[in-house]
Amino acid sequence: MNPLDLDQLKGKWSAQSRELDAQLTLDLDAVRRLQTARTRSALGWHRGGLLLQLLAGAAGIGVLALFALRHGGEWPYLLAALPLLGLLIVHFIVDARQWLAVKRIDYSAPVAQLRATLDTLLQRRLRLVRGVIYVSPLIWWLMVMVTLKGLWNIDLLDWMHPSVLPISALAGVGVIVIIELSSRAIARRFPDAPALRRFLDDLAGPTFQRASEHVESQLRFEREISEHGAQRALHARAQQLSEPLETARAGLQRRVSLGLWLASVLILCTGGFNALHGGDASALPPGVLLHVSAIVWLILSVRHRIALGSPSPDGGDVHRWGEHLRSAVRARRVVMQSYVVASPLLVVALVQVLSLAFAAIDLWQSLGLAVWLGLGAIVAIAITLLFLRWRERRDAFATSAVDALSLATLERSNRLADAAISADGEVPRARDAA
Repeated sequence: MNPLDLDQLKGKWSAQSRELDAQLTLDLDAVRRLQTARTRSALGWHRGGLLLQLLAGAAGIGVLALFALRHGGEWPYLLAALPLLGLLIVHFIVDARQWLAVKRIDYSAPVAQLRATLDTLLQRRLRLVRGVIYVSPLIWWLMVMVTLKGLWNIDLLDWMHPSVLPISALAGVGVIVIIELSSRAIARRFPDAPALRRFLDDLAGPTFQRASEHVESQLRFEREISEHGAQRALHARAQQLSEPLETARAGLQRRVSLGLWLASVLILCTGGFNALHGGDASALPPGVLLHVSAIVWLILSVRHRIALGSPSPDGGDVHRWGEHLRSAVRARRVVMQSYVVASPLLVVALVQVLSLAFAAIDLWQSLGLAVWLGLGAIVAIAITLLFLRWRERRDAFATSAVDALSLATLERSNRLADAAISADGEVPRARDAA
């Protein structure tokens, strides 16, 4: 090869390199524009959802104000309506402030600034959610009282024992204290954990979660460019959930949704049982135990259902989605394992409740104290042995029972998460449930 040919070849290489650089720049600009458009669209949906909440809140405030005026002479119902009215007003104010804040967002600003704005909105929303959770044990019964009285003129106080409200409130507050202490411990230990951020986004609502995911995807894209180069960043954007995984995800969503309905029915049934047997010392403790267990089951099922939501179409989110699904499954598995450990006590409570509900037989009175003491000793020994077994085996403990309690969704969800993380497009047929 003579020097002229070599110069011509170098010139072709240089021209081709310039074309590739120009194409790469165009691709980067296109991806950035697409991500900004998706973020704008997601926040638009969030703003629309906030507007619907504002309209619903205004209607609820009007209805409750009318109810308070009509029943102003009945102090129990006036006292029941005023906290509900106050909560709706606070909710309306927070929604209005968030709607205005989202409307004023500058999409041309740096992505980090947009992330900071969403974090501020998230903190405001979480303060409201936390307040609603704190008052929910009592607000639930007040809402039922007001609804029955306002729509059908049914006075629930004539049917409900006076002890139902304070006992239900105390039980609910106990669960809230446990959740609050656990959440604070997790936040202190893992302050920047992606799973914790995703869980907080879930609490803020699905539309906010979607917007937050798009902003987080933009941040990851810019970090990938700065750390690994544009080519690798663009390649990561191309990843999507394959068709077999999408089919498995949709099927799991339906199955988990069925579990949500079953948990909701159980909550309604146990709540009705507690209302009818308020003040009965042999009925209320097992009823409250089953009611609280059903609520926790529902909460973890909702978390699992949210985690199974379709990942963002932005590439690079599939791996993150799989990690989030693993986290949700892990949390639900631990709770289901604790149910297995407590199953002797739960079975005794269930038998007592069913006997009272369907046969009007009080086993506590029928069997006598001596029998119950012996049965209590057996239950305590069984729970202790199960707990020790749980500590020994951890993830391998009661896998069949745990999967049955979750309607056979945990093992399949783990397989789906593993396949999404490995990005091989196929759901593994055999995989350890850990």
